[in-house]
Amino acid sequence: MLVNKRELTENELYQLMAIYRESNTENISYFYPDEKDQAKGLIKVERDHSHYITNDFLLQDNTNYFILVDNDLWVSALRFYKLGNSNYFFEALETIPNHRNKGYGKQLLTSVINDLKKEDHFELHSYVHETNLISLKTHKAVGFVETGLKAYDYAEREPVEDSIALIYTYSK
Repeated sequence: MLVNKRELTENELYQLMAIYRESNTENISYFYPDEKDQAKGLIKVERDHSHYITNDFLLQDNTNYFILVDNDLWVSALRFYKLGNSNYFFEALETIPNHRNKGYGKQLLTSVINDLKKEDHFELHSYVHETNLISLKTHKAVGFVETGLKAYDYAEREPVEDSIALIYTYSK
C-alpha cells in the first residue's frame, strides 16, 4: 500500500528511521568523524536526520514522503518534491535491508508514477550514484532513462558529482 505523508508521528518517524538505518550508519563517519562509538554515532545521525525531516523537509509546501507499507511494516520510502507545474523530483529511495531484492523499490516507484498519471503530463527527475547499479536498474525497470546531463539535486539546488541524472516523462 502506498502512503503519502506530510506529517509524521513519533512512531512513524521511528519507522522511517528504520528504513534509513543503513544509510544513517554509513553517514556517521561523514557527519561525526571523531565519533568512535557506532551506537552513539547512529543516535546522533538519526537525531539530526529526524530533525531535518520534521523541522525542514516537511515544513516546505512542496514536499512529502511516499512510503510503501507491507503488512503494517514500512518497507520502502522516498522524499518527494513538487518543483512546479508537472515537474517533480525525488531522492533518498531506500528499502530496509532484509526486504531488498523483493521488488519493493520498484513497487514504490511504480505506485508513485501511477499516482502522478492522473495528470495529463509530467516529468519526474532523480539521480543515482554511478556505483549504485541496483538502484539504476530499478529506476530503468519502471521507465526512467538517463538524460546524459550532469546529475542535479533539485532540493539542494546544486550539481551532484559521480551520479547519473535520470528522468521519467509521461504524457497522455
